[in-house]
Amino acid sequence: MRGLFFAAATVMIAGCASAPTPELHPTWYETVQSGRIDPAQSRRMADCVADGWGGAHGVLVNVTMAREQRAEGSRIEARTNGSVLARADIGDDGTATMFQWAHAPVILSTERATFADCLAQSKGLSTR
Repeated sequence: MRGLFFAAATVMIAGCASAPTPELHPTWYETVQSGRIDPAQSRRMADCVADGWGGAHGVLVNVTMAREQRAEGSRIEARTNGSVLARADIGDDGTATMFQWAHAPVILSTERATFADCLAQSKGLSTR
């Protein structure tokens, strides 16, 4: 019984030690989409991605959207329990890149589609 308790405690502590983020575990993430847009459209694209990712999942899935303005542009993340599932970095220089956690491709289909649509709109090639 003592061994079972120790094993359970070890698993719980290990799970809380470091939630996956691209900075802590760069090999766990892959670039799934990238492109260049007119730098004047970078804020508009960031708004588009944030709006789409914010409503991507219903109340039954614990995925939230976070957006932060950084020195070089905008960063939008889809997170769950401290782990970054997907990240979009949209630079003020017109670079746009989406990364996803390699272990979560199925639940990120909406995020991938949103990023692709926002990228196309920002290039003037709307897919709608």
